[in-house]
Order: sequence, then structure tokens, then C-alpha cells
Amino acid sequence: MSFEVRMKKRTKMIVLRIFSALMAVVMIWFINLDFIRPALMQDGAYLLFIGFIGIFLMFFAWSFYAQKRPRIKVDGQDITFYPMWRPSQKVTLSAITARNVKGDATGEKIDAAIGGALLSPPLADALEQRYTAALQNPNPKDMVYTYYSGDTKLISVSTKNMENVERFDRMVADRLVLYVLWPQSCSPHAKHHNLRICWQVLPGFPGTITHNGYLVQTRHSTGIRQRVKQMTIILRVLMSFMLGRMPSTI
Repeated sequence: MSFEVRMKKRTKMIVLRIFSALMAVVMIWFINLDFIRPALMQDGAYLLFIGFIGIFLMFFAWSFYAQKRPRIKVDGQDITFYPMWRPSQKVTLSAITARNVKGDATGEKIDAAIGGALLSPPLADALEQRYTAALQNPNPKDMVYTYYSGDTKLISVSTKNMENVERFDRMVADRLVLYVLWPQSCSPHAKHHNLRICWQVLPGFPGTITHNGYLVQTRHSTGIRQRVKQMTIILRVLMSFMLGRMPSTI
């Protein structure tokens, strides 16, 4: 099974690439016209046009990078992560030890930041309230999935602008199961004679673990029969651990 988690609408990057290239070419042609160049040199506007050309060339280069990152390439059990601004990393599916799921309020956050800097106080407050409401929305339209290997963040991807995100997340969630670990595996500050349970995702279980061990709620839900089955599995694991592996110090 091979697939990729990648940008949904790659056409936008292609349009940006063509537009940036055309604008750079047109501006280079314009400033090199015989009757325009002397006037620009005298007024000092020549450097301004050079700066705009540089910006358009940066957009042109950025369109290639943004089309490829972030991205996840899946080839069976081998997964290659291509995060933003970091080198790619190839791991196996079993190396993913935790995931975090939250609503995507990136657009509202950017609007609030720009509004606070450029707009009048009433409009800026309205955008800030919109951002706060997006954070508190219990059923967000788009979700951000972050994956970890131990304490190392691997990548963050969003359903807003990427495809196959939920397909990849189901694969990871099915891999993660309930682990009963000794304290030294969960927290370096825990006592050796205390037993701690580290929760991770059980397929369909309405929650997921973050990289620091706290259970957070997601919008996923299951039927009553499925939940009873899951709790039965959990109790069996706990009972087998207590009867067969309980240390003498407890």
C-alpha cells in the first residue's frame, strides 16, 4: 500500500509560479527600455524595481517548496516525513508513538494578527473574538494532526489544505494500542514502586494521547457496543498485568 499525504490544490502553486515569473520578466523588460531606464536611474526608482523583481523571484522559488512540503510518503510500513523547514526523516510505522488532534484555527489566527497590527480597534477586536471562537469550537471543520516519536515531533498536517490526512491518521490510530508501562518509561520523575498507565489510542476510542502523556478529547466517537468491547479489552489487560506481573513491592 503506497500513497502520499500532500497538498490538495496544487493548481494554486502553479498559478503563483506562472504569475511570479511573468511579473519578473515584465518588470525586467520595463526597466531596460531605453527611454525608461535613464529616468529610473535619476530618481532612484531603479533599486525599487529591482527589489520587486527579487520578491517575485522569491515567490517563484517558494511555489516549488510549498508544493512539496509538508508531505508524508507512505510505502507499506515505511514512512517518510517531509516537514517544513526541516530535513526529511524516514521511519517505520511502529516508530510513531503518539498523536495529537486539534481544530485548525490557523486562518483565524493570521487574520487576528494582521488585524491587530493594521486595522482599527473595533475590527481588530472582532477578528480576535473570531479567533477565540474558532479555538473553542467543539466541532471544527478542519483538523490538525501532529505525530511524535517519543518526545520528538515528526510533522503536523491539516485537513484544510492536504489530502489523505484522515487515511494516514486511521492507519496510525489502528497501530497505537493501550500500553501498560513502568513509571521509568512514562516519566523520569516517577517512583519505581508506583504503577502508571500510559494511554494511547485504541481504534475508535474517543481520545488520543499527546506527546507529554495527557489524554485529550477528539471529535471521534463510537457506538455503545464498540465502547463496551474496548473497555473489556482494557480490563483484561489490567487484570492480566495485576495477576501475572505485579511486582512484590506493590
